[in-house]
Amino acid sequence: MKNPTLKISIILGLQIFFLSNNVHAQFPIISPLGSGTNPVPNPIGDIRKLYTDTIDNKLYAVGSFVSIGGKKCYGTAVWDGQTWDSLGSGIREFTWSDAIQTVYDVVRYKNEIYIAGAFYKCGDKDMVGIARWNGVEWNNVGGLLKPDNLGAWGSGNSMEVCNDTLYFVGDYDSLGTVASRGIAKWDGQTWTDISYNFPIACDFTYAGAIIHNNGDLHLAGNMNCSPELAEEPILKLVNNQWVTVGPGIGGDGYINTFENFQNSLYVGGYFSAQAGNIENNIFYTNNNQYYSMSGGTLPSVVFDMMEYNSELYVIGQINTAGGIPVTRTAKWDGQQWYSVPLQLQNNSGYGTALALAEYNGKLIIAGGFSSINGTPVSNIASIDFGTSRINTLSSNSAFTLYPNPTSNSFSIKVNDQVQIKKLEMYNSIGQKVYSQVDNLQQAIDVSKLSKGIYLVSIATDKGIAREKLIVE
Repeated sequence: MKNPTLKISIILGLQIFFLSNNVHAQFPIISPLGSGTNPVPNPIGDIRKLYTDTIDNKLYAVGSFVSIGGKKCYGTAVWDGQTWDSLGSGIREFTWSDAIQTVYDVVRYKNEIYIAGAFYKCGDKDMVGIARWNGVEWNNVGGLLKPDNLGAWGSGNSMEVCNDTLYFVGDYDSLGTVASRGIAKWDGQTWTDISYNFPIACDFTYAGAIIHNNGDLHLAGNMNCSPELAEEPILKLVNNQWVTVGPGIGGDGYINTFENFQNSLYVGGYFSAQAGNIENNIFYTNNNQYYSMSGGTLPSVVFDMMEYNSELYVIGQINTAGGIPVTRTAKWDGQQWYSVPLQLQNNSGYGTALALAEYNGKLIIAGGFSSINGTPVSNIASIDFGTSRINTLSSNSAFTLYPNPTSNSFSIKVNDQVQIKKLEMYNSIGQKVYSQVDNLQQAIDVSKLSKGIYLVSIATDKGIAREKLIVE
């Protein structure tokens, strides 16, 4: 005879785990995007940046990969929801070799796709640091970047599109015939330098973050500045004059990324409170004041941030957020931190999370990892927390699971208005433990599954519905 006290304890314990201590805990469903990136013939397969093109409903990925989805793509690729495709010949260094450099950013501007990075050829064309793709071929953007140091190629680091203008930062001293100290704007025909009022006391090592906030262009990164300015300042362009925003950051650090969230500007990178900064690796600013975030993130770098489902998702080389254990991914609701139930792994341990995007209602995460929650993926995956706004049905309107709880099997009572096409079950860390496409009217055996709470996801002709199942 089964112990009823033990049964109640297991069920209550699991319900408490998911429903009480962290009300944001969810069942993530992990799905690879095709076969992901393939680092062959070298071990570098990282995706550095993602961009969702809402006009064509496509997802762009750029980085240092050679192929993706089994196709040679050379640092640039596009996903249409079903398959990956290349953007021409990408950033091949030589037509006879798989050697490439790295793309750091990608955006749409005036119906073309622009990329920025540390490259000097797209196929057999000279394209230094920035290039544009018109759907057929790669073209220059107003001439080649010139290097900022003798013997070094110019490179592009980041771009921002606002008010029909493309803003571009990188390591260069001119674009074509236009002199610039690393920041300029492009109207589709002509470059205009906007570094002429840049503080004379500062020079770029690199600009890692550029964004518009409250109508002003903001800029930060790793800069060499004189003692009268912050060691690593945040700057904004006001009436064609660059001014500092708050005290900047001190110590041996830098800023990687900006994000607008809840009417404030969030700042992420690599810096510590021990060096006199207000926070570890992340803070937010409003009206030139800096605000802490419950201890920030530790131990290392914040690479990217994004608002998703009204929360700020933060990724990087982080193991804690506000003192809460996390594995590379955390989220902030404006007042406190929450863990995200994602375990990024690679052959040497924890994987690296570098880029975020939202595509068709799902969270897309990319970087350098081989699996998430045990599901094999290759550096990029789609995460469904069961909160998708796309074709999601209420389970009550689609089906009923019975008996629930169960210890041996369960059946599905189907609403006459829907047709079931596929059933999948996921455990509490998002691993798929069961899948069936035929004979869905028969009882489904779960006697060999471990005790716990499972998510049953059923695809119907009218969308996807989900329900929790307790296995005793």
